[in-house]
Amino acid sequence: MKKMMTILMGLFLVAAITNVADAQTSEQEAQFIITKMQKSLNLTDDQKTQVNTIILEYAKKMEGNVGRSQSDDVRHEYDHKLQAVLKPWQYKRYLDMRPRWSKEYADSKGKTQVIKKK
Repeated sequence: MKKMMTILMGLFLVAAITNVADAQTSEQEAQFIITKMQKSLNLTDDQKTQVNTIILEYAKKMEGNVGRSQSDDVRHEYDHKLQAVLKPWQYKRYLDMRPRWSKEYADSKGKTQVIKKK
C-alpha cells in the first residue's frame, strides 16, 4: 500500500511541484493521463468522462499546499473513485502502468522526477 501511495503521489506531484501557479498544468496532465488510459485500458465513453473528472479533481486538490495527512486522504479518495469506475482488470493495468506514465509525462515536460522506494 505504501508503494502504491508513493507511486500515485509521484504521478501527480509533477505538476504541483514544478508549476503550482499554472492552473493549465493540472488540465494538461489530466489530459495526458486520460489519453494514456484510453489507449491502454479501452475506456468506454462513460468511463472516460468519469475518469477525466476524477483526475482533474485530484490534480487541482494537490496543487495547493496540502499537508501530508491531507494529501494521503486525497490520494486515498482518488484511488477509491478510480477503482469504482474501472473494471478490475483495467484498474490492475492502471496500477501497473502508472509509474511509466508518470515518467513519460515528466520527460515530456523536460522535468526530472524522482520516486523513492521504501
